Parts: sequence; C-alpha cells; structure tokens
Amino acid sequence: MPPRAQRRLSFVDRHDLWSDEQRRAASAVEREIKRRKLEVIRFAFCDQHGVLRGKTLVASEAIKAMRAGVTMTSTLLAKDTSHRTVFDVFSAGGGMGLDEMAGAGNFVMVADPSTFRVLGRQRDRWQRGLTDVLWRHRGLFFNPRYGRMGMIVYPYFVLNELLAPVVEAVGFLGVVLGLLLNALNWPFAILFFLTAYGLGAVLTLTALVLEEMNFHRYHTFGDRVMLVVWALLENLGYRQLTVFWRLKGMFNYIRGSRAWGKMDRAGFHTGTAQVADEKAQQPGAIPAPVAPPR
Repeated sequence: MPPRAQRRLSFVDRHDLWSDEQRRAASAVEREIKRRKLEVIRFAFCDQHGVLRGKTLVASEAIKAMRAGVTMTSTLLAKDTSHRTVFDVFSAGGGMGLDEMAGAGNFVMVADPSTFRVLGRQRDRWQRGLTDVLWRHRGLFFNPRYGRMGMIVYPYFVLNELLAPVVEAVGFLGVVLGLLLNALNWPFAILFFLTAYGLGAVLTLTALVLEEMNFHRYHTFGDRVMLVVWALLENLGYRQLTVFWRLKGMFNYIRGSRAWGKMDRAGFHTGTAQVADEKAQQPGAIPAPVAPPR
C-alpha cells in the first residue's frame, strides 16, 4: 500500500484491531450517539487495582476516537491505591522492567465498541457497589482502632459519597415544599443558589481552562463552546439525573440486588501477539504486554 494511502487509515485499521462484529458495533454506536444526541462520551478502563480511569470527550471527537484511539499517560499504570506514582518511570524499564514504560510516555487506548453503555446503568451499578463495600466494612465507622482509615477515610465515603444523593434529594424536596407552602425566604434562597451555582461553575471552568492550556485536546471552537455550555448547565438537569440514578442503585441494593451484571472482557486477536510471544522467547528479551484472549 502506498505510504500516503496508509497514512489515511485509522489506528484501528492500520493494526487490524477490530473484528467484523466490532466494526458493526462501532457503526451502531455512532448511530446511537447521534440518535440520542449525546454530548459527551467517556472512554474508561480499570487499572491493575480496579480503579476506574479514563477520559471524557465531546461526542464529535469521541466518534473519531473510537477508530483513532485515545492517548493516555502510562503513569496511570504506575500508581498505588492512593494514586501516587510508586515506580521510577524515568529509569530503565520504567521501574517495571518494561522498555515500553520508560519515560512516562503515552499509550493508545482503543475502545471495544461492543461495551458501549449509557450512563444511567453505570451510575446505578456504581452506587450499588459502593453501598455493598461500605456495608461489608461497617465496623470501620468512627472506629479508632483503624486510625485514619476508621476516623477519616471511611466516614468521608459514608457521609460524602454514599449519603450525598439522599441529602441532595431531601434538599430538592425541601425547596419544592417551600415553594408550595410559600415558606421560602426568597432573597436568601436566590443568593444561596447563585453562590453555590457560581462556585461550581467557576471550579469547572477553571479545570477546562487549565486542561486546554496544557493538553489542547479539543481542536475546534465549537467543541470548546460546547464544553463551556455544559459546565454552566451541568447542575440544571444532569445533576438531578445522577441523584435519581444513584438513589435507584441504593434502593435496588436494599431490595436485595447484589448482581454486578454481565461484564464482558474482550481482547484483540492479531498477529502482533504472536510476534510479541516469539520475541519474548529470545534470550534477554522483555515480554511485551499482550491483550488477554476473549
């Protein structure tokens, strides 16, 4: 194939990473994104500790990124459970004995289009998992025997993560009842809303500015405008939806739902894995990471 024609191929096509079934699934995902008019898509993976990591893209870039791949920093694979980088990534082999990990370079994450899911299901499952873990270890709650874990970390997750949707839902109901009973102090309520909403918007916009200054991930003016719009609107509708989904997850757990759901694992079957295996058999060779078989 001429070099110019090869350059026009996507990352997935150049390395033949998808099966025919995955290509059909990718086309179906593109149609679903457009049909639902989704604005943002998150590409995510679990690291070696089971911590969910990833990157969120606007829909127009996400559709391209399914075939072009999403770059991620390799230091995400060099962290411990407290999110600290514990390997010397700038030493030979990145501190892991793998040449590919040296220098804290990027790697390309290619999505499996057959795993596309809409956010509501994931939020439900996440809340059920959080509730289950905290209930199993409820003996830690304000237990001085466990030090900072029992006195700070565990109570934080209970009060700020587990019960957050309950507190927010009670607040929403209180506002509605206040409106119906004409019991709101309007000047104070408006001032409080503007302060809370403004603080959240400033924090989100600051994060967007810092990301754009450092990484330049979004190439069009329209994408940047869409991110700003979502930063201003995330607390009006979307926030309430996440509260509903998380409350639903807690309710399902109380009703006895313990199933995590079907979690498919898929690898890429290409000649690359065979080449890596052959090189790994050579004396002194460092095995290259290979995707697990399906």
